[in-house]
Amino acid sequence: MNKHLLPVLLLLIPLAFAFAGWEPLPPVPEPVGAGGGITYGGGYVWCIVGDDNNGFYAYDVTTGEWISLDDVPEDIYYAGAIAYEVGLGRRIFVVASVEDEPDQLFIYTKYHFTGYEGEWNEEPIYLPNFEECGPGVALACRPCIKNGYLIGTWLYLLLGNGTQQFYCRFFPIPDTGVGPRGGSLESWQSLQPIPLPVKAGGAVCWNKDYTYRQLGDSLFALVGGGRTNFYCYLIGRNTWEEREPSRLPQNDGSSIAGGCDDGKELCAIFGKSQNRERHWKYNIPGYEPVWDDVHTLPTILGSGASITYDGNRDDAYLVIGGGRDGFYINRNPTEEGPQSSNVFPIVPRSRILDFSDKIVIHYSTSVPTNVRILVYNLLGKRVKTLISTNVEKGEHQVTWDKTDNSNRKVAKGIYFITITKEGETERLKVTIR
Repeated sequence: MNKHLLPVLLLLIPLAFAFAGWEPLPPVPEPVGAGGGITYGGGYVWCIVGDDNNGFYAYDVTTGEWISLDDVPEDIYYAGAIAYEVGLGRRIFVVASVEDEPDQLFIYTKYHFTGYEGEWNEEPIYLPNFEECGPGVALACRPCIKNGYLIGTWLYLLLGNGTQQFYCRFFPIPDTGVGPRGGSLESWQSLQPIPLPVKAGGAVCWNKDYTYRQLGDSLFALVGGGRTNFYCYLIGRNTWEEREPSRLPQNDGSSIAGGCDDGKELCAIFGKSQNRERHWKYNIPGYEPVWDDVHTLPTILGSGASITYDGNRDDAYLVIGGGRDGFYINRNPTEEGPQSSNVFPIVPRSRILDFSDKIVIHYSTSVPTNVRILVYNLLGKRVKTLISTNVEKGEHQVTWDKTDNSNRKVAKGIYFITITKEGETERLKVTIR
């Protein structure tokens, strides 16, 4: 090999790995902490910095520059969330805990459908029943279409703060003149509570999936609090259904984004950890739902870490939180990247024995721990809870009689058995014939 080419190749090797995953971008003008986050829309990444601050910025994806905007009307005390209006593209919604004031929803309405200039609402919009949001508070927007015409936006709110409360509110299209109308003539509506209390690390997104309409229009939610429970909210039925658990605990700084790969997948990060983890993708129902690890994250995440997705360019953006200003892009967020020495893949250590009338699952625990074994169908819907209990250290087994939670025999097909123990989740596949 030409000795003059060797230094060039040595420089290109790390670049090849960088461009296969997360690439650094100009940092956020202020550090992003608790209550901070990002959302994408209209050619900009919109950012609230949180951490007892009211900074508000827009990153122009074309010029690669941050733009300082009018501050959020109140400092975001210790909890906040941000969402961009899907479809209309005129408004950015921010929910925030406010010190010494009732917690509020703030709306930044752009003067035009393009660009970044706009104004915050003048009249305060309080949360339902003047309730307080807290860690894990989350927002998601969904366009409202009637008779083929876009008439406004549905805004969904998970209150966080260790509650199960879930709300929505309709916001009609604002006037097309200069200046926003502000709020809505409608009030908050209480929806079916999420099955578990939402704590730090809670997150929600609406997925732009137009392929599997028979499954209904859906939201997807993480519950945080170091747990792995993952839920789908079927809007038309006002019901929550549990999906396959996340492969990592959902800690403070978890985030989820929909619309990836034309709505076929979701992207997620799972917050604070002692290791550099990878970000994960979730294949939606119809594509054999499963959590898959993808690219190694650029650093350890912290409070305020957030991920968002640009469906026009197929790019994902990340702020790392933790009182830092790190900001990154991933141009192939759902494509598997190179392995890293910092990644410790979960290797199944359990096994199953398939008999004509039952499935026997053998597993082991290295310490006394809580064990949760669930069965899911090919659409990712939970059909059976086998156990959810504390066990001693050692070898164990549990039997599935091939029935659902109503003790009816399940249909033939592919099922997934998840075993959550000692902070990890193993996933086993079985075919019922």
